[in-house]
Amino acid sequence: MSQPKVKTEVTPKGVFVYPCLNRPDTKFDDAGVYSVKLKLDADAATPLKTRIDELIEAQVKKVQDELAAEGKKKKVKCADTPYYEDEETGEVTFNFKMKASGKRKDKTTFTQKPGLKSSVADPVTKQPKDIPEDVIIGGGSEGKVAFSFSPFYVPALGAGVSLRLKAVQVFKLVEPSYSYGFEAEECEEESEGADTDDAPFDGDTDTGSDDGDF
Repeated sequence: MSQPKVKTEVTPKGVFVYPCLNRPDTKFDDAGVYSVKLKLDADAATPLKTRIDELIEAQVKKVQDELAAEGKKKKVKCADTPYYEDEETGEVTFNFKMKASGKRKDKTTFTQKPGLKSSVADPVTKQPKDIPEDVIIGGGSEGKVAFSFSPFYVPALGAGVSLRLKAVQVFKLVEPSYSYGFEAEECEEESEGADTDDAPFDGDTDTGSDDGDF
């Protein structure tokens, strides 16, 4: 029996925080994880925040009922929410993730990456164009996130809902400057014949893209 298709949701436009969309992060997971945090103002965030809270509450009740049916008298706690709120500004930051590789329940393996879409339409398909592989999406970029809700229950963590990343659409691109945190205090005028090609440090460039639904 085929699994029911998971519905894809799309967020309002917000600001990307610590995007890891071009290459998966393997620091804490060898399988690799793509991720992005999306910051929304209070008004834009409220519908999504409310829905997440409702889904978490429903998941807690579902697990509690399932355990009760098995004769287990165990209180199910709520897992941490996949968002956090800035008490001063009211802004809410949502956390989206995607595993880059892994094994399915049937033991088959998979690899995947998020779709990276622009706000420019393809003249033929009329759909948003893919973002070129050599374009790096940096923090401060503005866009939307396509995702799905993924309910879970882990006894140590509780019952909750995660936001499963599928794709992003970028409306305002900010590429990393690779300044390494340094700030310039003076600009030296370039003399004729000066060698400007040799840099003391070389920045790495990460790439990666795929299709997404917008």
